[in-house]
Amino acid sequence: MNLNDEKIKKLIKNYNENPSLVFEELKKEVSEYIYYFPKMAYKKNLDICGDFYLYIIERLDKIIANFNSSSEIKFKTWFNYVLKNNFINFMKFVYKNPKIELSIEDYQDSLFFEVFEEEEGNLKRIESVLENIEEIDRLILKLYYIPELINEKDVLCLSENFNLTFAEISSLQKKLIELRQAEIERLREVALKIKEINSIILEKKYTIYKRELSQDEKNKILFSISKLEAQRFKLICRVREEKKDIFETISVLFSSKEKARYRLKIAKDKFKFYYLKIKAG
Repeated sequence: MNLNDEKIKKLIKNYNENPSLVFEELKKEVSEYIYYFPKMAYKKNLDICGDFYLYIIERLDKIIANFNSSSEIKFKTWFNYVLKNNFINFMKFVYKNPKIELSIEDYQDSLFFEVFEEEEGNLKRIESVLENIEEIDRLILKLYYIPELINEKDVLCLSENFNLTFAEISSLQKKLIELRQAEIERLREVALKIKEINSIILEKKYTIYKRELSQDEKNKILFSISKLEAQRFKLICRVREEKKDIFETISVLFSSKEKARYRLKIAKDKFKFYYLKIKAG
């Protein structure tokens, strides 16, 4: 959902000339975005969307007054930051819920990176999930994510399902372990960069909250934060990239890459369902 940056900045610039008329135009431009913000950002229901909309509209004139229309920062970037802070306060004081939780949908993209990087103590939970899904799905996931945990039973199943000799399975496992180790090192490097960016962002946000700054100074810091967040998003996308070497190695077990990708997706979806179910208790 987009906001017309040029039009909104122009309206804000003309706000002092005719406040009531300009305010109605501004409200028209941002109303839909405000209404759906809790749903887009936090997967909240439409009742909360409606209440939050009224909460923001009551404060919109004061919110708009804090934006410098001549600033280089995009209105949407600044507005998202404002809405996020207001939503936290809204949930805390209106719904008496200070904790903003992610829904199941929020876990979908990053779940596997988090699950298979967990501490050893959670290995039992992973094994429990793998026991609950079909044999073929369990084999695909173990080959793709944790080839070092392929056991004697898995070797027999791989032989039966994919018509492989023990020597072929051993060679496949060895190659996948090497590729997975290289992938872990890559992820570790990316994670360190993300951590570094998070630290800088946190420091800048702390500066905004704790120091007395002019609106221009705040906007400059917000612009800097938005650039850092864009860098962080690119790094997160790199984390979520398909592990091509690993996928290519596994795909030879199937009649086509399309079928391999489809089977991997099915296995992931089943794992997500059971993992979240067990985690929820």
